[in-house]
Amino acid sequence: MKIKKTLKPLKIKKYVKRFEKNQKAKDIIEKLDRQIKTVFGVDVEIQSLRRTLFGFVVQDVYDFISVVFTFFLISCLLFALYAKISILFGLILLPSVTAMPIAVLNIRTKKFKNQFKQDLLDTIETMIQGFKCGLVVEQILEYIAEAQNNLVTPFIKEINLRIMAGQSLKDACREVSYKTLSSDFEKMCRIFSLRSVTTSHITEALSILAQNIYEEQKTEIETLADKFNVRFTLIMLVGYVIPFLILVTYPLVMMMTKYNFFGGG
Repeated sequence: MKIKKTLKPLKIKKYVKRFEKNQKAKDIIEKLDRQIKTVFGVDVEIQSLRRTLFGFVVQDVYDFISVVFTFFLISCLLFALYAKISILFGLILLPSVTAMPIAVLNIRTKKFKNQFKQDLLDTIETMIQGFKCGLVVEQILEYIAEAQNNLVTPFIKEINLRIMAGQSLKDACREVSYKTLSSDFEKMCRIFSLRSVTTSHITEALSILAQNIYEEQKTEIETLADKFNVRFTLIMLVGYVIPFLILVTYPLVMMMTKYNFFGGG
């Protein structure tokens, strides 16, 4: 069996723990910890997720802060090396290198949420079809856990396993929902956990939720398209229009200067 080697960041957990005495700092740390555990697939087995960050194993918020601190030390070393050549370049390297793990975490989180939302749409559609066929919630969850394979599936599997272990549907959904980083998943769970309403009402509510998710995605795509148009315009302006104007006007300016058109002596 081939063992994959991974790096170990500096351990600074005991120093971070001191900040948890402050409630606001504790809330931020707990929120970041949940984000890291979901995005790196720590407590929910998601095969498609990478477990390392720049080769470092990241299991919780303390590992992540250790990686950031390690990169800070690396940036300090680079600053000491490049400051002899250019202090400005060294000052640019210091925050840039330190922020790299944070930037990568943000990118992975955004990618996870976008893909999860798309996969959730497929899951909701499957649920709607299941309810229309007369299946109960537990049967639908079992079918999704066995038949589907996307980002939502591992969380459905955990709900299904908790129910099989004797936990109520409501409690199982509550325990798993917060791991998804998705308010839409939580809404979906609340809808199919309602035993007091009819199947047709659950189906209707799920259809409305799916439509809302679809509209949100559509709006996000349109917003990205608008931003792309603005960026493309700026690129064209800076990369082509301005250089072209300089190329055209430069000979004219030189000629006017040569023939003293500006009233010089």
